[in-house]
Amino acid sequence: VFCNYFFFLLRWKGPILKKGYRRRLELSDIYQIPSADSADNLSEKLEREWDRELATSKKKPKLINALRRCFFWKFMFYGLILYLGEVTKSVQPLLLGRIIASYDPDNSDERSIAYYLGIGLCLLFLVRTLLIHPAIFGLHHIGMQMRIAMFSLIYKKILKLSSRVLDKISTGQLVSLLSNNLNKFDEGLALAHFVWIAPLQVALLMGLLWDMLEASAFSGLAFLIVLAFFQAWLGQMMMKYRNKRAGKINERLVITSEIIENIQSVKAYCWEDAMEKMIESIRETELKLTRKAAYVRYFNSSAFFFSGFFVVFLAVLPYAVIKGIILRKIFTTISFCIVLRMTVTRQFPGSVQTWYDSIGAINKIQDFLLKKEYKALEYNLTTTGVELDKVTAFWDEGIGELFVKANQENNNSKAPSTDNNLFFSNFPLHASPVLQDINFRIEKGQLLAVSGSTGAGKTSLLMLIMGELEPSQGKIKHSGRISFSPQVSWIMPGTIKENIIFGVSYDEYRYKSVIKACQLEEDIAKFPDKDYTVLGEGGIILSGGQRARISLARAVYKDADLYLLDSPFGHLDIFTEKEIFKSCVCKLMANKTRILVTSKLEHLKIADKILILHEGSCYFYGTFSELQGQRPDFSSQLMGFDSFDQFSAERRNSILTETLRRFSFEGEGIGSRNEIKKQSFKQTSDFNDKRKNSIIINPLNASRKFSVVQKNGVQVNGIEDGHNDPPERRLSLVPDLEQGDVGLLRNNMLNTEHMLQGRRRQSVLNLMTGTSVNYGPNFAKKGSTTFRKMSMVPQANLSSEIDIYTRRLSRDSVLDITDEINEEDLKECFTDDAESMGTVTTWNTYFRYITIHKNLIFILILCVTVFLVEVRKSALDVMLTQMMTALKANATQSENSTSDKPPVIVTDTSAYYIIYIYVGVADTLLAMGIFRGLPLVHTLITVSKTLHQKMVHAVLHAPMSTFNSWKAGGMLNRFSKDTAVLDDLLPLTVFDFIQVCRIKV
Repeated sequence: VFCNYFFFLLRWKGPILKKGYRRRLELSDIYQIPSADSADNLSEKLEREWDRELATSKKKPKLINALRRCFFWKFMFYGLILYLGEVTKSVQPLLLGRIIASYDPDNSDERSIAYYLGIGLCLLFLVRTLLIHPAIFGLHHIGMQMRIAMFSLIYKKILKLSSRVLDKISTGQLVSLLSNNLNKFDEGLALAHFVWIAPLQVALLMGLLWDMLEASAFSGLAFLIVLAFFQAWLGQMMMKYRNKRAGKINERLVITSEIIENIQSVKAYCWEDAMEKMIESIRETELKLTRKAAYVRYFNSSAFFFSGFFVVFLAVLPYAVIKGIILRKIFTTISFCIVLRMTVTRQFPGSVQTWYDSIGAINKIQDFLLKKEYKALEYNLTTTGVELDKVTAFWDEGIGELFVKANQENNNSKAPSTDNNLFFSNFPLHASPVLQDINFRIEKGQLLAVSGSTGAGKTSLLMLIMGELEPSQGKIKHSGRISFSPQVSWIMPGTIKENIIFGVSYDEYRYKSVIKACQLEEDIAKFPDKDYTVLGEGGIILSGGQRARISLARAVYKDADLYLLDSPFGHLDIFTEKEIFKSCVCKLMANKTRILVTSKLEHLKIADKILILHEGSCYFYGTFSELQGQRPDFSSQLMGFDSFDQFSAERRNSILTETLRRFSFEGEGIGSRNEIKKQSFKQTSDFNDKRKNSIIINPLNASRKFSVVQKNGVQVNGIEDGHNDPPERRLSLVPDLEQGDVGLLRNNMLNTEHMLQGRRRQSVLNLMTGTSVNYGPNFAKKGSTTFRKMSMVPQANLSSEIDIYTRRLSRDSVLDITDEINEEDLKECFTDDAESMGTVTTWNTYFRYITIHKNLIFILILCVTVFLVEVRKSALDVMLTQMMTALKANATQSENSTSDKPPVIVTDTSAYYIIYIYVGVADTLLAMGIFRGLPLVHTLITVSKTLHQKMVHAVLHAPMSTFNSWKAGGMLNRFSKDTAVLDDLLPLTVFDFIQVCRIKV
């Protein structure tokens, strides 16, 4: 009956187990997650409490307070259930002792209620199962929810950080924050309640042991306390080794990541063997620390496993010597000591370690969440122009505040200095401003061409306008809707169309106009799947010019008031560059405000305004005719070169740098510097490295740090007059909903009565798949403006002068575009390399894993050692049984000397010999038990070393064609997560498997 009952309860998992046996499980085989566990709901809940903590905290905000308000009551509920389950576990030995006592013929009272005691013991087992397992599951569930919520909170925080802060955060730090620290909540939250359950349980158990063994019970407790301190010492030693090992792992992963990302250079210079030796050298040091940590861990585990014998021995021996002992008390004491040992040596230290690790992880996450975000600039919503007024900026964090303080002290002094050069020369080299005293103003629809010498601050100027670089002095005014094309083009894993649209609502007319203006029609037509061609990671199937044009098309497709184009014509030939500049920059975006970083005279002649920078300062600002009039030597020098625009970009920049140095005049403060003062305005030696590592200046690094960079929030086209701050800054680098999702109006004017605050944010998946969130039928009716719905029929005349940005999709038509979501492409681009693995794990996989290490002597030693330990353990149990039987027979025969059976003589001397033999066998068992895990640890870590060597060799010597299909993230997972499983988790799992098999045998 019970078998059928349990089969009925557990039959629900049969189908999923059958699928997992026949093939590898996929996401479609798993049930859909409940809404309460979705990242959107959990992140929104925690973010609301964190914002409340930021607003109400008088001192430093505490993330643990926000977590407490979100999860405390559910956490305590499961803690109380867990406590009741542990109480039932403590009471079970008491009933077991009374059941054993019922077999005593002289104890008639216990015999009469033996059946009831047996039923009660079974009910306690059932109640314990019904209480402990749901409680542990609930605590794991809460840990998972906390991890998801904090992961989302960190992810959103990353999108708000300025590039100056992100430059100081390495990929290893982010990976450690998002994986190692957050995983502690999944792994250890079930033990957190034992920090208060364990003392109560120890008090209850000691009270029950005192009733049976009196004061001798404290001997076993004293041994457990000493053992707990010994385990704590081992834990500190293990943490020391693991911390050193973590540094080596980070070092190895950084080098591995660099090799994978620059595999072309490694193969071009034949560095495969050198790189392999470098990685293996670091790996060897890492494995030495791994072995030491594993040895200590197994010493700790073995000490716990064999401590039960000595706890019982020390607790029973004093009482047996003084008063004697009966069988009932021995078995009851053993049961109590097993529970006590688990509480003192495992649960309580584990709970303390859990709280220590969790609070440390929370503090690290809290420090990250308190990092400085980008500062919102002053917006001018009445125009789409840009104005900079006496702006000075520093890349070094904190130097801007120092500059403001020094400037105030200079102004407050009795004799303030008016010489800016003298003022800045007082700053050290690393504190030099990247931009100094920049002034310009461009109106709506104008084109500003920015040029200058190498390292003059052209890209920093664009970062300043976007708010990534905070001005230390001066003011910046612009509308706030910005689209940015970076200097280094980058490609997101996805189709060509997804790379251009990038989360914005699809407008077929605008899309075709953009790809034609960016000279992409002919290139797209050559691909077999046209614009649905899936691009590999980093756009490896594209040429440099194709990547540059797709990156430019992404920025142009985005509707914005201000377009920042940072040298977008890299890797393009002269003819293509001219056509794109004419059709895209001058024609398609004619009504938009544009800032173009360029070094071509043709662009300077056409531009409405020209800004020439030299060493962080404004060398010239005005029109091209004014440049010829005010800087005749400079302009004539450049125009004197034959075919200056046909030179390479590097040569043009070199000529510009040399010319600016030669004709940099003196006497105006802005551009005048002698050679000594020039040094104070140069960037630091690591400035270029910072720029290369910036995910804004070099967005390719974004793919290294993050898989997808998204922006949440619903956009509006403008706001009501009188409001000076829009909801948030918008960049094309970070995709958002198209303004047409809300409804856009003619002439870029919108009159709304609300700021549309408090809207729920979209998830990253919704943004990537192009779907939108329905905000209700009245959402688009809050403004008093009419809306126009765009026809989806493609237009024939794409070269029309019609402004493509005046055409909009209504918010309802976005959901009608169902062909934009290609699940196969999405799976191919964003899933791991699971398809490269086998469908199921066969026995051949296990055999190859075991035999990959040629020296199998360690495996044989392991098997023999485990067998001998099990034999010794059985012999010890037999010895204890014989001793108790002999003592009982001796006592019986002394009372009934008329028995016909021959007497069993057990003298006091022989009893002592039996105790000595018991102690000797127990000591031998302890020694063998401690060392039985060492051969296994050594063997499996050596296997892990061999597998890592083969993996490194395979990657470095693979042909370049294979890297077109392999994903860098998948390969790094093999070297990080999977290697960690081989080093840490698999030895413990194999050890437990062998142990269970031996017990069954």
